[in-house]
Amino acid sequence: MVDGLNRKQRRMLQQMENDARAVLAHPPTLRFLCRMLNEVRYFENPFAGNSNTTFVNVGEQEAGRKIVRALESVDPDALLVLLATASKNRSLNSAENEESSDED
Repeated sequence: MVDGLNRKQRRMLQQMENDARAVLAHPPTLRFLCRMLNEVRYFENPFAGNSNTTFVNVGEQEAGRKIVRALESVDPDALLVLLATASKNRSLNSAENEESSDED
């Protein structure tokens, strides 16, 4: 696939790969992506019982899938990294919520 690309296209592809690696190496960006994947209901069933809502949900999920595919192009375990980050954030948030409820 890379063989048929001209110099400009190869540079753009290399820049995309560099950017994806930088995203995976930057914890705040990973946390942001986890929140966005949650926002587009990436891990949920898109069916809503209403065709218009279902179409919107599928479209949002496709945006999330494009992001994950771009990250997986440089690291096949990118989704696992995102899941681990999301899990860690949920643990931290639930611990913070428990502490704030103890103060009541």
